[in-house]
Amino acid sequence: MPPAEETTIIRKQSFKPITTRKYPLGPHIVPLIINGQEKAIADFILVS
Repeated sequence: MPPAEETTIIRKQSFKPITTRKYPLGPHIVPLIINGQEKAIADFILVS
């Protein structure tokens, strides 16, 4: 992609229960890392 060109990327993450992983309820952050540099941060709250 040429410099300064914008695009939209959408990704879904499953949080379905599995026995080997526990997801703590409450606030979480997801950083966007491109070429090893943090470019943006999104936050969400995981409920039940």
